[in-house]
Amino acid sequence: CCISSSIASSMMGGGETIEETKPVETEPTLPKGRYVRFTFHEGAPAKYILGPKEIKVFDKQGVNVALTKPVEAHGHHSLERFPKENAVDGKEDTIWHSKHGGDTDWIEVDLEEEVEISKIVITQGNGATVYNGVASGARMSGGGPDSTDKGSYIIIKNASKAEVKKTEDIKTVAAKYTYDFTSSSPAWA
Repeated sequence: CCISSSIASSMMGGGETIEETKPVETEPTLPKGRYVRFTFHEGAPAKYILGPKEIKVFDKQGVNVALTKPVEAHGHHSLERFPKENAVDGKEDTIWHSKHGGDTDWIEVDLEEEVEISKIVITQGNGATVYNGVASGARMSGGGPDSTDKGSYIIIKNASKAEVKKTEDIKTVAAKYTYDFTSSSPAWA
């Protein structure tokens, strides 16, 4: 009696439980780097410049670890008026300004140690005054989303200066650009 019903139950799938598997939520892997370089592509049109008011690099605790850190730059417009340190001085009323011309300008912040980077925020002027055929608010974006020109982007490097992460180009015109590495699909916003 009992043996046959347990065999029948087994044959019909009785007594077995199927566990429903749920996807495990994983946190995004944050890039770990020491150097954060803001740059244009090689051969970018001379009419575009880098002119950040601030480059902020946040660790996973939300601390701006770029604040007052050492900075290297290539292509200064004016060392006296727009020193490279302005990009990390914590003041929104100062800027670093790259020079005009065909060189590929860049500015690089040394965080002085490798840190996990959760977010990068770049602020700039958003004026409509036109210089060299480009509005001042569009000068870091490669002309904006409808332009065929490439925009500026960030390269994160480790302590030995090997590339860890490169963002896509900034192709929007804004006063503030944010790249959030904690997002499931990070992009400039």
